[in-house]
Amino acid sequence: LFSLPQKVVTLIDSLLTKIISSAVKLKWNEIAKVLFETSQGYFIRTSKQCRERWLNHLDPSKTKLSWSLVECKLLLESVIEKGKKWASLVENLKGRRSEHSIKNKYNSMVIKQKKLNPLLS
Repeated sequence: LFSLPQKVVTLIDSLLTKIISSAVKLKWNEIAKVLFETSQGYFIRTSKQCRERWLNHLDPSKTKLSWSLVECKLLLESVIEKGKKWASLVENLKGRRSEHSIKNKYNSMVIKQKKLNPLLS
């Protein structure tokens, strides 16, 4: 696997954002098709790749700010209540965080706790 140059990623992101913001009610497979056509066939992305890129990185309604103590507490309480069902935990955090962000934060908190208290491992 290779990674794309940052300039290309930025271009794809801006095209994807433009397509989604101008889309009335397109499905993800239609968005992927429009991205391919708009880029004159240079950028091939599956509907899943478009969806995940938007929901986990580009959606302006999701915050990238540091997690507050209240959010961390709410996350832990939600995992105890619902389990590791990241999509359902988005609702508990009022939709401000992506599934990806929630999963990563939870896992980093668990790893940090294990380092602080090795008996929990």
